Amino acid sequence: MAHLIRDEGIVLHSLRHGETSRIVRVLLRERGKISMISKGARSKKGGVGAALEPFSRCEFLYYDKASRDVQLLKEVSILNAHEGLRKNLPHLTVASALAELCQMTLKEHDSHPEIYDGLEASLTSLDAAPKNPLPFLWKFELGLFAALGFALSLETCAGCGKKLKPPYDGPVKFRYEDGCFFEPKCTSASNTDGSLSAVAFATLLYIAQRPTAAIRNVTFPAKRRGELQNFLSKYLSYHLPVRGHLKSLEALRWSDKEV
Repeated sequence: MAHLIRDEGIVLHSLRHGETSRIVRVLLRERGKISMISKGARSKKGGVGAALEPFSRCEFLYYDKASRDVQLLKEVSILNAHEGLRKNLPHLTVASALAELCQMTLKEHDSHPEIYDGLEASLTSLDAAPKNPLPFLWKFELGLFAALGFALSLETCAGCGKKLKPPYDGPVKFRYEDGCFFEPKCTSASNTDGSLSAVAFATLLYIAQRPTAAIRNVTFPAKRRGELQNFLSKYLSYHLPVRGHLKSLEALRWSDKEV
């Protein structure tokens, strides 16, 4: 028996189905990631328009039946279409990377309201056309790691217990297994997997310690973008059976003028 459910959600992916229908992957705030079919969505009488486009935050009313993989959408209304981020290729690309992360890491019907709220905060910030969109991806990744049980330990040195407080003169070592870091002068660092430059670590710590809306003016050297993204991608792959590299980011060749 199908139950009629109402929940707000963000569209992660949308594709055509048949002549007039559309199937969407949605992250619901209270019920996690699910698939829905909107019959007749592409017909003139469908009337759903931008509501089924990726990144749109909507209120969904759908028939939920445990025995089927794709639920039947009854009604949808837009809460925030996130039109701002669609006007700029770098911001649209980062939004796509956020959606890709949710698709690859979250299980069906696994509720994580904190991840949903983090995604909405990031999309809203991208709407405002910040100069550097990448920090919003990194901020979301940090929240995602924490929600899924493998948060980075950025507060204290895992070797000597001192508070990690940049700036540093040398690289900061890290360990993938427990996400811990060691300050440059720590003599207790052992079994480490690599290091981040002092600038990259300071950027990561700054982003971690501030709310999403407060990082719109984060600046960092261009050569450190790849360093930070590579670290976060490998950390994700270490803890989950997924490929941490985000295909969405391949849509851009990052340059100083673009981000």
